[in-house]
Amino acid sequence: MRSQAPREQIAERARIIRRHAGIAAAVESGALAQFAPVSVSEALVLGLLNQGVRKYVGVFGHGTTDIANILSVYEDACLARMWNVRNEIEAAHSATMLRSHYGETCAVINSIGPGALQAFAGSHGRPNLQRLIAVLKAEGFRLRETQSEWLSVNRKRREDWERFKRLRCENPVLQDPVWNREVLTQPAAIKIALDFAPERGAACYFDAGDVQATGSRLRRKRRSAGCSAKPAPPTWGSPSAPCSPAPWRKGPSTQLRSAGTGASP
Repeated sequence: MRSQAPREQIAERARIIRRHAGIAAAVESGALAQFAPVSVSEALVLGLLNQGVRKYVGVFGHGTTDIANILSVYEDACLARMWNVRNEIEAAHSATMLRSHYGETCAVINSIGPGALQAFAGSHGRPNLQRLIAVLKAEGFRLRETQSEWLSVNRKRREDWERFKRLRCENPVLQDPVWNREVLTQPAAIKIALDFAPERGAACYFDAGDVQATGSRLRRKRRSAGCSAKPAPPTWGSPSAPCSPAPWRKGPSTQLRSAGTGASP
C-alpha cells in the first residue's frame, strides 16, 4: 500500500472532481491528472465513485479504518456519505433494500474477520447465486445437453409450488371455527395488498417470518411501486453550493406494512 497523501492534497482532488461533476470530466478538462499516486483506500473510493457508488453503510474495524479517513474527506466535498450501523447484517439488509426497491447500489463496509461473514450472511443468497451463474456463463460455462435428474426434480417442485399458489389465490377464504364465518387466508390477503399497492404508489414491507415468506413468493417478478429498475444518475450539485448531507433515500409517501401473528392458514 502506498503511503497516504497529505489530507489537503486528497481534499483538492475531491474538490476538482465535484467541480467537474465526475472523474472522467475532470480528467478530460486537464484539471485532474489521469495517473496519480494514491493509497489503496482512496483508489477504492475513486473506483466506486466512477461507477456511481456514493453511499456507504457498515462498520469500520480492522483493515478498513483508513477507508474511513478517505471517506471523511470525500464527504466534505459532497461526493460520498457513510452510515454507521450496529452490525454488518444490518448493513447488508439496508444495501439489499436500497438496490431491490430503488435500483441504487451502495457499498457495504466491514472489518476483517467475522464481520465479512456477517455481511455475506445478511446479503441474501439468491441475488449472489444469480450473479455467480452469470459469471460462470460469461466465462465459458456450458449447459448440459441433457437435463440432469436434479434439474428435473426441481422443475417438478417448482410446478407443484405454482399450482399451490394458484389454489390459494383461487380459493381466498376459509371457514374460521372461532369467528364462525369465512375469513381471508394469509396468501389471499397479501395478494390483495400487492395488487392494491401500485395503484397508490405504495411500497410493501413484510414482517419477518411467515408473512415475509409468503409475501416475497407472491411478489415474484414484481417490483415495488415507485421502484425503478435503473438507478437515477448521481446528482453532483452546484460546486459553489453549500455541502449538505445526502439522504439515504426518500421513501414513497405511502407505505403498506404487513405483520403476522403465527402460522399462515
